[in-house]
Amino acid sequence: MSKTEHSWKQITKQALVVSGLALGLVACGPGDDALQPSEFAGTISQPTTWSGTVTLTGSVYVESTLTLEPCTTLLVRPNAAIDVQNNGSIRSMGTADCPVMIRSSNNVPAKGDWERIHIYSTSSNDTLLRHTHLHHANGSSYGGLWVDANASVELRNATFGDITGDAIVFEKGANVRGFSDVHVHKVEGFALRVGANQAGKIDSISGEQLGKPAVHVTGDTVTVAATWKDLELPFHVDAFYLDARLELAAGSRMLIAPNVIIRIQNGGSFRALGTAEAPIIIESSKSAPAAGDWGQFEFYSSSANDNLFRHTTVRHGGAGGTYGALWLESGARLSLENSTFALNHTCDVHHQSDDLLATATSVIACN
Repeated sequence: MSKTEHSWKQITKQALVVSGLALGLVACGPGDDALQPSEFAGTISQPTTWSGTVTLTGSVYVESTLTLEPCTTLLVRPNAAIDVQNNGSIRSMGTADCPVMIRSSNNVPAKGDWERIHIYSTSSNDTLLRHTHLHHANGSSYGGLWVDANASVELRNATFGDITGDAIVFEKGANVRGFSDVHVHKVEGFALRVGANQAGKIDSISGEQLGKPAVHVTGDTVTVAATWKDLELPFHVDAFYLDARLELAAGSRMLIAPNVIIRIQNGGSFRALGTAEAPIIIESSKSAPAAGDWGQFEFYSSSANDNLFRHTTVRHGGAGGTYGALWLESGARLSLENSTFALNHTCDVHHQSDDLLATATSVIACN
């Protein structure tokens, strides 16, 4: 597609050049001679500020800072995407009273009308979506918002809705700079997909009418000590490794995918810190769960000595029937306090006689 250069003044009175197709230039506000497009497709190569309503007639390549002022609406044509790359960033600066809207341009909008926002690893590290509503994207495979490995994004008071597939996807190695008060609704897949090493940065997320009502924690090695908060949505976990301390907050629920093994090693530890009022549940991710759906927690002798399950229910583990839901290598240490083990395949814990300290907890030993 050919690209034509256009120039206009910004609110700051600085000249900018945007390479692309910009039609119907309009004033940004009363008494202001700054101009911006009412329609746009192409490359943004200089710092740019938009307000009002802008229709994206094709894909947009953000290679500088694009600032969206409060109350800005982006209407995205079918199959268009927003690609943030080559030191570009989006600063979506909505407010509680005047959010930014990014949605389908169709008169009767539907899930998957347009593609998604891609934040590539070559983007700058200051992309922010604040009080921003993103709707009608195609989240199949990549989410309505996709964040590449080594890219950095902050989400505050953002809403994602009417999306095919997952709402938000952070690839392994992506940097979750901040994540709070995010709401997801009418999404066919998961509310969020994030690597285990970044899951501790999720402060709050809620959702409704979700095809898969959970935060999908993908396989990774946890190398920085973290706490997974008690979110409104449960954690749906794949296999991962703990080389640092991971604490699971009281009230949390962990759904473990089939045959998954979670390995604790190299100075790492796992601490499920439930309370009598807010116990933790660790169980199968299947809709019709059964004993042996998932594998086990494996505690190696190289793990730290503060592994703990407190006021925690563990069920449906022990795939294979030999090692139980918890397996301890000789020399590993684990404490169980006021916890419950049920519906695990054959047995609950495989351990040496001096490796396990159980208080107010009954288990079926595997050996």
